[in-house]
Amino acid sequence: MDELTEVSTAEENNRQRSMQVLGDTVSLVQDLCDAHSKLVDLVEAAPASDIKVGTIAGSLFMGVRYELVTGALSLLRGHITDSMQILRRAVEMAAFAYRIHADPTLADLWIKGENDEQSFKRYRKKFSAKKLFPKEHPILSALYERYSHCSKAVHSSLASLARRSSIEETDDKVLVNHDYFELKEEDKSEPARAFLFMIDAHYGILRLFTEVFEKQLAPSRNQWDIRMTSVAAKLEGNKLRWKPIILADRGTGSEAPTGGDGSA
Repeated sequence: MDELTEVSTAEENNRQRSMQVLGDTVSLVQDLCDAHSKLVDLVEAAPASDIKVGTIAGSLFMGVRYELVTGALSLLRGHITDSMQILRRAVEMAAFAYRIHADPTLADLWIKGENDEQSFKRYRKKFSAKKLFPKEHPILSALYERYSHCSKAVHSSLASLARRSSIEETDDKVLVNHDYFELKEEDKSEPARAFLFMIDAHYGILRLFTEVFEKQLAPSRNQWDIRMTSVAAKLEGNKLRWKPIILADRGTGSEAPTGGDGSA
């Protein structure tokens, strides 16, 4: 069997096993996807007053949905570090949407940011992490903690390698191993720990987009609030369900928390 086939087969086996272990918890992904669809329907019924800003926000919102699904698949397949990289992009997209919503004059700068070097420099300055995640905004401030945690998985640091790499020393040599997958039989906290970390962050992202689309949601805000309350209740119930297992295996799994990103 060639290596591509071997890895893809193992990925599918991991996905099926992960879904079996998570049980109904995995349905939180579809709950969030359904919430995304509901928000789109409600927003389309009341178009934005600023079409350019609304189009950018809509594009970023759909990008977040893509990151949700691909991130969940990556995680279920055993690529936990990769799922953190994907989650970082989702959080950043949401922060960009809010930044442009709060200051519509930045829309053109975002659109033309890649045109030339000078435009890119201005773009980078206006969309720095400090400006994207102001401390005074509770949801963005909390999401920054997720963004910061996930950033460790992006760079070629020890944190990005630790879950896959291992080093064995013998009398005459050092063996360096690098695994494709990050699910260990002895760690009963995964994939639930990383999965709930991701879902919790995406719920926080939905709360942020509630503010981005606040005006369009106004005529049907009650419908949206009911949907968000339902998702929040199910998410909280799953956190409580998995908490004893995650805490029991705290020393063997990821250090990622399962709450506290502004979703409650």
